[in-house]
Amino acid sequence: MVLEKLKDGLQNAIIDLRKAVVIDKKTIKEYIKEIQKTLLSSDVDVQLVFKLSKNIEERTLLEKPPGTLSRKENLIRITYEELVKLLGIEKKSPIKENERILLVGTHGSDKTTTAAKLARYLEKKGYNTKLICADTFRPAAFEQLKQLAKQINVPFYGDPEEKNSLKIIDDGIKKFRNEGVIIIDSEGRHKLNNELMNEINRIYLKIKPEKTFLV
Repeated sequence: MVLEKLKDGLQNAIIDLRKAVVIDKKTIKEYIKEIQKTLLSSDVDVQLVFKLSKNIEERTLLEKPPGTLSRKENLIRITYEELVKLLGIEKKSPIKENERILLVGTHGSDKTTTAAKLARYLEKKGYNTKLICADTFRPAAFEQLKQLAKQINVPFYGDPEEKNSLKIIDDGIKKFRNEGVIIIDSEGRHKLNNELMNEINRIYLKIKPEKTFLV
């Protein structure tokens, strides 16, 4: 199912690219953004996605198309090569104790509910789970996750007065002494845009989660 979704998403991005009249920086960035969305929705590691995006953009702008390939065809070739390298080095591993799991997504994706469901699922599997609400964008998220955590008897941390999501996450990890599987409900956005992508990257670089899921 995940592989099918990944394949369809990549094919759609390439189909849209083939329709482009000019392959300029704007077109390349829009194309890469679609690739990012597809990979993140297929649970590919965030840092690997950003690395792949950077490689595709830099190679497309710097490398001269070989032989008779057009710039558009060369971009597709580079994408294929970078995907092969990415998927070749990424290995899915089962969740281990003392891991940090970051949940990201847009409004209306049930990210907060998913955080609680994941915690409950892992608890049933014998894991020691914790929940952190770092969604400062949606005020109701704190109370919602707090109540859900109480219902499933899982330790919870959040601070409705704090507007810095990175500080909330840092304080939560310190409170839990970095023990157990810590599930982080991050800020949502109205759409998966550059603002959200930058926020995901900032959080990722700060806490370095073992797993990141796009909900």
